[in-house]
Amino acid sequence: MIFRIYPSKDTSITNDIRSPSSVRLTGANVGASEELFVFKRAGLQGVIGTLASSSLARSLLQFDLSEFCALTASGDLPSSGLTFTLRMNHKTSACTRPTSFDLIIRPVSSSWDEGAGQDVELQDKGFANWDKRTSTEFWSTPGGDFLASPTASARFDTGAEDLEIDVTPIVSGWLSGTISNNGFGVSLSSSVEADSLYIDYFQKKFYSRQTGFPDRAPYIEVRANTAIRDDRANVQWSRSGTLYLYNLIGGTFSDLSAGSVTVVISDASGTLLHLTASRGNLPGIYSASLVLPTGGLSPTRPYSGSVFFDAWGSGSFAFNTGSFTVSHTGITQTVSQQPLTARIRNMRDEYLPEDTEVFEVFFRRRAHTLPVLQTASLGAVPYIVETAYYAVENDSTRERVIPFGTGSQQHTRLSYGGSGNSFELRMRNLHSGNVYRIVFLVLEQGRRQVIDSGFKFKVV
Repeated sequence: MIFRIYPSKDTSITNDIRSPSSVRLTGANVGASEELFVFKRAGLQGVIGTLASSSLARSLLQFDLSEFCALTASGDLPSSGLTFTLRMNHKTSACTRPTSFDLIIRPVSSSWDEGAGQDVELQDKGFANWDKRTSTEFWSTPGGDFLASPTASARFDTGAEDLEIDVTPIVSGWLSGTISNNGFGVSLSSSVEADSLYIDYFQKKFYSRQTGFPDRAPYIEVRANTAIRDDRANVQWSRSGTLYLYNLIGGTFSDLSAGSVTVVISDASGTLLHLTASRGNLPGIYSASLVLPTGGLSPTRPYSGSVFFDAWGSGSFAFNTGSFTVSHTGITQTVSQQPLTARIRNMRDEYLPEDTEVFEVFFRRRAHTLPVLQTASLGAVPYIVETAYYAVENDSTRERVIPFGTGSQQHTRLSYGGSGNSFELRMRNLHSGNVYRIVFLVLEQGRRQVIDSGFKFKVV
């Protein structure tokens, strides 16, 4: 799951020197600029035999978390197991960019205004700027007021990298109220800014929220692994599998009122296993893991029949009873494994920004010639892919605006169940007027397969 929060305001502030007058541009505002920038420039020649102090620039970004908080309170978004990642996209420019440097992300400790200036050199007056945070209030320290902790840092080697950094400690402080949400300050490290050797670190630029390319605007991405891996149609011998219970009341997932939820696994001869279920990070969804040893629990306790039953309850109260059989899809076939194809069964041509779609994905093997002695069904039966991820590209630019979330959070992993695979996409993560393309990455049997079948839609 991903949920993006775009800035409510952003700007850059600087004490750069205008040449040849050597006037500091501390009153300049660039709140309406299409770019954000960070730099440290060596001091200019002032009086003969002396050097002026270095010029610095820092960027400020603030994010309104009210919608996110409302959705977590209502249960539409998980309230636990979350990480928060700040993303700022690199902007190519004619300026020399720095290399081999660190950027520091710190909480801003004072409120500030964005302003409507567009260009430093034109000395657009406005606030915030290097000296003042609003029209009537100065920063406690010129260049912005920042907390010493918590902080985050990002390393840049070539200088052309995007900024993508975990800022969970800072955002968690905002959400808990231990830190006032005045946004982030992004700057070069203190040691670089204080450098007394007059070394240039040039200018690193990012796209701002004012950019004409909205897919490149900065954002906080809330990430969580909410993929449901329901093995009811995919239980295999001697391998851990997971069964799910979905508690729907009036079409809404709702938590059970009972305390501990237990699952009893049985067959025709009686009880086999007692399991304890756990609630996931979304309301009304419970899961329990099991392993069925091949042949039976022991030589004296073989299975009776091929159908197994799972009864969910708490104490003497029963919630639900289901059944499942053991799948044999994990057994090696006598034919070679062919590449997969994919189809999204419920994709529409257009979506509104407020829409949230749960896309149903149907994977299957490509048609192939079977040996005469092989028996198989060629019907369109769902093929469950256990490890698959989605990505979203801008169809015009082919920029991957939502990359495959294959890291530790696995935030774009597809769910699976008896009817196939699925994933949820909130259209507010994207931008109106653009056509987007969905691509899949399948990891299976030690191989990677990217599936791009031209699944496109427009956000209107």
